[in-house]
Amino acid sequence: MSLLTNYMKTFRFLLRRNDLSSFVKEHDRLFSLAKQTHNHAIVASHYYDLMAEVIEIAYGTSWVFYPPDHAGQSREETISNLHKQINSALCLLPGKTALDMGCGLGGAARDIARLSQGKVFGVTLSQAEVDRANALNREQNLDHLCEVKQGDYTQNLPFPDDCLASVYSIYSLKYISNNLLPKVFEHVHRVMEPNARYVVYDAVLTSKYDANNPQHRALVERIEFVTGMPPLHTSKDLVDAARSVGLSLLSETEISKDLGWSYFFTENKLLAGTLRSRAVGSAILGMETIRLFPKGFSEFYNTFIAGTVNALVDADRLGIVSFSRLFVFGKTDS
Repeated sequence: MSLLTNYMKTFRFLLRRNDLSSFVKEHDRLFSLAKQTHNHAIVASHYYDLMAEVIEIAYGTSWVFYPPDHAGQSREETISNLHKQINSALCLLPGKTALDMGCGLGGAARDIARLSQGKVFGVTLSQAEVDRANALNREQNLDHLCEVKQGDYTQNLPFPDDCLASVYSIYSLKYISNNLLPKVFEHVHRVMEPNARYVVYDAVLTSKYDANNPQHRALVERIEFVTGMPPLHTSKDLVDAARSVGLSLLSETEISKDLGWSYFFTENKLLAGTLRSRAVGSAILGMETIRLFPKGFSEFYNTFIAGTVNALVDADRLGIVSFSRLFVFGKTDS
């Protein structure tokens, strides 16, 4: 099904909400608090309590970007290719157990369980995601292989030492402040068996990012604010934190292709144009003013829907952020 069709469904879902204004205000408050405390767990959890359902309607159960091999390749196929690549790097065997750290709705966990016939535990901050992920596990008859629990992986991982054959995370480390990265890698190192692998697919600032460029700063800060993230890491930040706790970098790959990681936002020209249209934004505000749209709809749309997509596309076009960097770390010190 096309992304445009899914966006129309998302639009209808949001029109039935009466909490958009309070959501925006609370997100702003929690993000300001997170910047002071350097702990973004609460604002990220708040974001996904509503956005988990929005994301599932618009994008399915895997909120991830992976460059397609060619124009016309479906988003579902590209995500399947990513999960296959992660599964191959994990070397997870049947009967062994992996951890999906920051699993969201569990799309990757279910794919990797199918591919490997290993067990996959998921941990995510949002209870709404836990409930939905486990429901999907049952619906797809995978609850014997997949289980999702609520947890804050910045504080602890609810597993004994040296018990997991592999760990992976997709867009999870971007929610960790730089000063907390070594602690999170230490948790991962603790639960991994000797010679186990930790596979990371995440967003990083690239060498093209210039902190003195106002456009670069504005785009990155918008992406960080909307999703409740701390300042984005560089690949060096991740590698240094991993090495500081005894994890070795086995490989780092930029999944760079002719079509960027944001391709699916721009593939449909009508959708791309609509999300940038000032006329559409004005019409939405007008509808809210005469109370045909719920209070706060315009600000929510401009910030969390159109604003987010446009910032991601522009950051990809400028090459200042990569959402398609793959790292493989190994526990080689035991």
